[in-house]
Amino acid sequence: MISGVTGNLGKAVARKFKEEGDKVFGVSHSDPPSTIDLDGFFRINLTHANETSLAWEEIFKLMERVDVLVSTVGGFASGTVAGLKEEDISTMFSLNFFSTVNFVTPAFRKMISQKAGRIFVMGAKAGISAEARKAAVAYGLSKAALFNFAESLNLEGEKHGVVTSVVVPSIIDTPQNRESMPGADYTTWVSPDQIAAVIFYHASEEARLLRQPVIKAYGNV
Repeated sequence: MISGVTGNLGKAVARKFKEEGDKVFGVSHSDPPSTIDLDGFFRINLTHANETSLAWEEIFKLMERVDVLVSTVGGFASGTVAGLKEEDISTMFSLNFFSTVNFVTPAFRKMISQKAGRIFVMGAKAGISAEARKAAVAYGLSKAALFNFAESLNLEGEKHGVVTSVVVPSIIDTPQNRESMPGADYTTWVSPDQIAAVIFYHASEEARLLRQPVIKAYGNV
């Protein structure tokens, strides 16, 4: 199950798992991607907790189990501490933290009951240190909260075979990022396909011994 499946990273993750023969279901607030043959698609606004919870009830009627959950939803905004406003924090936490919590928690309970599962949430360098988030404070704080959320998931899931990974990419090579940073060296960025391959590996049997992983997909940055 992949959230943000209409985005650049979400589509790459969906393609990778489909190519490997898995059943792939996607979630987004917009139309499903026409280029990927999903096994199921659900239109949900993940920032709304009640809507997401009710949607999961319907999803669980169609799916006996959830083996892998990938949360790619989120948003970005720049801004320093001096210019910080309450609405900035509220927006970033809604897009990055609460949307992830709303999406992950019902599936986490399902994985606990089935005694197995892999969860992937999207972190960021800005969530690791004050230096890294000095130009995007509200964004960085919302991402920092996800690291702590993942720690709590791993604490509760460790005896049930449920592992949560935080994926921390550097700049992702997307058309939107190229447009916003036209003078950058794109060769140092990481592609959505590269990140998707890393996620697939960490969801595989070969990586089953890993616990509490923070996956820093920094590329050459």
